[in-house]
Amino acid sequence: MMTHNTTIIIDQFYNDQALYIDYVYHRVDKLEESNRGFCRSLIQHYGKYGRLSEKQAVYMIKFYNQLVMSDSNSGSAGQVSTISWDTSQLFELFNTGATHLKFPKLSIPIDADRKLSIYIRVYSNPGNLGIKLNGIIVADISHVTGDVIWKTDIPNKTKLDIKHALDKEDLAKSLMATGIKFSHCCFCGQEITTAESLYAGYGPICAEHWGLPWGETGEVGAGKLSDDVSEI
Repeated sequence: MMTHNTTIIIDQFYNDQALYIDYVYHRVDKLEESNRGFCRSLIQHYGKYGRLSEKQAVYMIKFYNQLVMSDSNSGSAGQVSTISWDTSQLFELFNTGATHLKFPKLSIPIDADRKLSIYIRVYSNPGNLGIKLNGIIVADISHVTGDVIWKTDIPNKTKLDIKHALDKEDLAKSLMATGIKFSHCCFCGQEITTAESLYAGYGPICAEHWGLPWGETGEVGAGKLSDDVSEI
């Protein structure tokens, strides 16, 4: 599990670049006012190009260290939460998707106001699965250990909501809810209208790309939600 230490070096920074930058992103306002604009420009550069130069990394590490020290003094720094789940099914799903798609992505609404995006990392921590909530990175899933690496400032309630949506026991329900409740494919984002696609949460083409079953209608064909999905 990653901890936020004040002694990180450039190699370590590059290994977990997205996590460190996101840590700074959520705390920019704690920096001295004279440094905030420059820090935000570094974050914007990373968002555009996916990487900082070594010179830029030195400045980002400086800001990161200042913020960790500030958090330590205020008692708000600490280890990443251990809330986790069996992620093997997600990796199996993405391994299949990656054989057909260059940038496979899965989108699952938690509710009307919160949407998860899961994708394969390419530029930093390649091979890991990244998790975004409403466009903000909230976690990485290690492709080596399967561990979920959370950000320290994510509320436990939000972590549990994400776990519920992506856990092996609930993933199929989450896909179904995407179709039944929101009428969009959880993979390509296209609107879906047939009973088969609404019930699955994806259409026949995406089913083929991701190696998933397609064709059942359940109670959608009768115009009713299943009890399991209506509880999501």
